[in-house]
Amino acid sequence: MTWEMSGAPRGIVRSSVLEHLLAPHHSMRRKRVTMLYTPISAAQTAKLVEENIRSADQRVRGTQRASERERKQQADAYKTASEEARGAGLVDFGMLVTVTDVFDGDFEPISAAVDGLAASAKLRLRRCWGHQDSAFLVSLPLGVVPARYDWAPAKLKELM
Repeated sequence: MTWEMSGAPRGIVRSSVLEHLLAPHHSMRRKRVTMLYTPISAAQTAKLVEENIRSADQRVRGTQRASERERKQQADAYKTASEEARGAGLVDFGMLVTVTDVFDGDFEPISAAVDGLAASAKLRLRRCWGHQDSAFLVSLPLGVVPARYDWAPAKLKELM
């Protein structure tokens, strides 16, 4: 079974955040954690940073009383812009967690264990439904680069 990251960690991320997820687990014979990342070009980075600032500003100005989370997102957007102006880049990243075990008809213990490990890593993971085979292939250490096999039309990519 393979799970994909559906949400990045929120808040402060310490260097040990993945420690439990990466460590061996007694209820799984084999677990593989695959990090996927693609550096974003400098031109695209500037565009994304500006869009992020505009979006955060609109969310804060669009309500009479902005929530603390919205104000924090706005502050983070400005901090990212400041770092980008000093030369920092952006990276698009994701994660796959694959568990290989003997199937005894009950996925629940493994799913519960993975959910617990994801929570300790401040990640949101979801099970790969409908693309389990592709996710499994990408998670193997074979050098498969998913972006090279993206068949979405260019117009569709612009909308994303």
